[in-house]
Amino acid sequence: MAGEIYDVIVVGAGNAGLTAALAARQQETRVLLLDKCPKAMRGGNTRLSGGGFRFTYNSLDDMRPMLPDLTDEEAAKMDVGTYTNAEFFEDVMQVTEYAADKKLTNILVDQSYATARWLTEMNVKWILSTSTHAVKMGQKIKFPSGRVISVNDGGLGLVEMLFPAAENKNIEIVYEARAKGLILDKTGGVAGVRGQTREGPVDFEGRAVVLAAG
Repeated sequence: MAGEIYDVIVVGAGNAGLTAALAARQQETRVLLLDKCPKAMRGGNTRLSGGGFRFTYNSLDDMRPMLPDLTDEEAAKMDVGTYTNAEFFEDVMQVTEYAADKKLTNILVDQSYATARWLTEMNVKWILSTSTHAVKMGQKIKFPSGRVISVNDGGLGLVEMLFPAAENKNIEIVYEARAKGLILDKTGGVAGVRGQTREGPVDFEGRAVVLAAG
């Protein structure tokens, strides 16, 4: 690790860091993932999250590939409505009191469904958010728009599904490695991460650095 040069170094191993590392690895890059937590507590704050996801969709059919065990009979009893790009964009704006960057929010919204499908390819398992968001109305189970499925076992389930995916794809992971600062080259460009491990200070050299720590 020390003395070696990585294509991408990702700081933080919650959902953002894990997915960034996996996406980088798909480009056939050499990736290093740094987690300040011990392995037994890996995943940062994502471990404590509920595991809910928002993404755009036109109907329940868009979610059927992520819910392979859902039967036609069960699906017929569900009302999920639609969740359009405009609705998702407006939700983000309201939550942030219209302070969110509009260009970045459009990227988030436009790629939200494809990202959820990609997570499924990374072996993430989903469940219907029946117990947290749905209400029964007559013979139908109605879900609020945008809040239909969640990760199985919440945030803990998410990290414990993504870490094996990262390991299987040969992403190098260092636990109990706290980032202390960036290493800069002579031109002021980022050339790595200065870290603190149980063994002492370590400089991790990399061609690119992703900061994904909360």
